[in-house]
Amino acid sequence: MALMTVFTVSLFAQNSRGRNYIKQNISEWGACRNVAITDTGGDLALNGKNDYAYTAGIPQALADALEKYHDDDDY
Repeated sequence: MALMTVFTVSLFAQNSRGRNYIKQNISEWGACRNVAITDTGGDLALNGKNDYAYTAGIPQALADALEKYHDDDDY
């Protein structure tokens, strides 16, 4: 039971820090086009043509695609 509690608290703290990162980016942008929570526990925010922010937990293929489109200016 104690291990489960520690895991839950750790997961909550991780998500809280991640969501603060997303919130900070949206504040800097001044607007946000879309936000998603993935089924793998990650968070993602999109804004404008090439602005994005994501947290640990999004699928690696999604992170790779975002970075590729950003680098290619094809987002």
